Amino acid sequence: MAKILPLDQANIVFILAFLNTVRNEAAFGNIQEFSGAARMRMLTWDDELAAQAANKAHTCEYSFDACRNTAKYPNVGQIVAKYTPTNPSDKSGTISDFFYGIKLISDVQTASINDWGNFLSDQAVAVGCAAMEFTEDGSLVQLWVCNISAATTVGERIYVSGSGGNGCTSGTDETYAGLCSASEPI
Repeated sequence: MAKILPLDQANIVFILAFLNTVRNEAAFGNIQEFSGAARMRMLTWDDELAAQAANKAHTCEYSFDACRNTAKYPNVGQIVAKYTPTNPSDKSGTISDFFYGIKLISDVQTASINDWGNFLSDQAVAVGCAAMEFTEDGSLVQLWVCNISAATTVGERIYVSGSGGNGCTSGTDETYAGLCSASEPI
């Protein structure tokens, strides 16, 4: 029997903190083999992206969804991961497992792997995620789907290299000094 894994405000805060921390580290050039990012905006949560992610998660199918764009975000990127959680009742641990399991991209300039490329894109401003839990071949599995406001394109740059936050026109975020504030125009 499949069931939705509801994400409460604490889970959303955790997801945003995790992603913005990774983006901040990338912006400062603290991820091995990556240059810094001049103008990467802080990610915010978007309920419509989360609702579209839930539509995909409800299928319980480990595949990408061609129907994820919205009027506000016409080129949505997507991450889909399916795995057996080590402790299903620990949602924070499950969320961490999901994000740590995503393959890290290998080249900032070419977006050869779209997963982290979508999260690190300087065009991305919002994210929304959803998850389902179900039994498959006798094992409890979870399907996580995150939609990101801007998809990367293979062969195109993920972000403009530079010192973290030095290209921000609206100033940097108070918590994530390498990221532009949420009001940064993109």
